[in-house]
Amino acid sequence: MGKKNYKVLIVKTVILFIALPRACENVTYQLIEAGYTDVSNMYGSIFEWVNEGKPVYNLEGEETMKVHAYSKSWGIWLKKGEKVYE
Repeated sequence: MGKKNYKVLIVKTVILFIALPRACENVTYQLIEAGYTDVSNMYGSIFEWVNEGKPVYNLEGEETMKVHAYSKSWGIWLKKGEKVYE
């Protein structure tokens, strides 16, 4: 799996809610190595967040129901929202 580049804002607290546990763990370590000291993983990931009816925003800052579900096998955990695989 190739290294991905993520846009990160300079903030004090970072809470990750990536769908895949291993990917979330990897990004957590990368952020800590980059100097972030308050980094956490959200229990249940983005799937649980959306399933509870909490808002998600796209890159334009608009509320959306689209959630990258990674694959159909992981997508079963997303009960609400629109599953996106690309």
